[in-house]
Amino acid sequence: MNINMIRILNVATLFVFSSLTASAIAVSPDSGDRLLSEDYSASDFPTQAAGKILKKTRVEGKYAITNADEVYKVFYTATDGVNSKVRINSGIIFLPAGNPPKNGWPVVSWQHGTTGIADRCAPSWTGPDQPSKVVISSWIAAGYAVVAADYQGLGMPGIHPYLEPKSLAYSVLDLLKASLAAELGLQNTIVLHGWSEGGAATIATALYAQKYAPALHITGASSSGAPYITPKTLRFLASDKTGSAEVVSYVTYLLNSASQLGADLPEDDVFSAKGKQFVRTYGNYCVDDLVREATINKSELNEIVNRKAFGNQLLLEKIAYPPFKTEIPLFLSIGGSDTDVPTNMQLALQQKMCADGANLSYKVYSAADHTATLLASVEDTIVFLSGTQEKNEDSTFTALSCKN
Repeated sequence: MNINMIRILNVATLFVFSSLTASAIAVSPDSGDRLLSEDYSASDFPTQAAGKILKKTRVEGKYAITNADEVYKVFYTATDGVNSKVRINSGIIFLPAGNPPKNGWPVVSWQHGTTGIADRCAPSWTGPDQPSKVVISSWIAAGYAVVAADYQGLGMPGIHPYLEPKSLAYSVLDLLKASLAAELGLQNTIVLHGWSEGGAATIATALYAQKYAPALHITGASSSGAPYITPKTLRFLASDKTGSAEVVSYVTYLLNSASQLGADLPEDDVFSAKGKQFVRTYGNYCVDDLVREATINKSELNEIVNRKAFGNQLLLEKIAYPPFKTEIPLFLSIGGSDTDVPTNMQLALQQKMCADGANLSYKVYSAADHTATLLASVEDTIVFLSGTQEKNEDSTFTALSCKN
């Protein structure tokens, strides 16, 4: 499908998305790491090397994408980004209708935004959220198969190490390896696209790909609304200039998962008395419910988090990107009115990537918030990433670069 048709599809879906509201009923704050169903029992699978699909089940209903012909929930082996052992992760694969091209469907790996850190927040359990459906449908319309990892610890046993780069990258790369070997009619021609936490996952995947999965032919990557955690950006988050319910939620996930991963973060050094109660009550909620509770409780970041946590060097080391040096072309879409991942944080990421010599293009969508930036940038992303595969030689892509 051409770009004009994709534009029409996105406008129509954006109208639908903008009319949706979150459920008024919060989910129960039970244990975040728990068995969702027998399908998600790791004990049922034999131990194998990373990058192998262990189970593939065709699914419908909440997983359906209008123009996807087949959708599969998959369980696969992956390298644990924290301890380097082989573990089992979950994900979803979406295939276009019709026969694949001679060499197979080109592949886009979609990295979803923050859903939470509890097992039940995994997209393979809940189905894709509405912004993800827009993106997935757009890529299928452009003739791509879509591979979407849950990330380590979502769905399957173990804590989800929120924003930890290796666990995000290995989850993505191992699902790509497994999918190519699964006789699904896919070709080893891959682009990466992610949003929010998935924007961070996309960048991490591009940075680790050559060393961890050199056989994968990744031609380009696009990241929307990616967080960038440094002492400076943490000080900004801790200031009175920000503190949206979304920021409160993301920082709660970050500190909650980091403290459980041995980041030497005693509870009293992380959360205030109000914060400890907030985390005990709501910390395992999925993101829409956590944001709602933060709003209802009028929870501000300075009231929840102890400032000592923002200076913890081990925490910063655990979630730091490696140097931004990769030959893979990258595109950043930045929301000029984003309060979920504040614009200043995203611009700091862009500046650091340029300083490190990344092959970077970027664009600021001046009036767009976090979700609107993703949706507004889908067309640009498809043009940019298709261009890295010489699929749209006549298309023009306008953006800034590190040379501008």
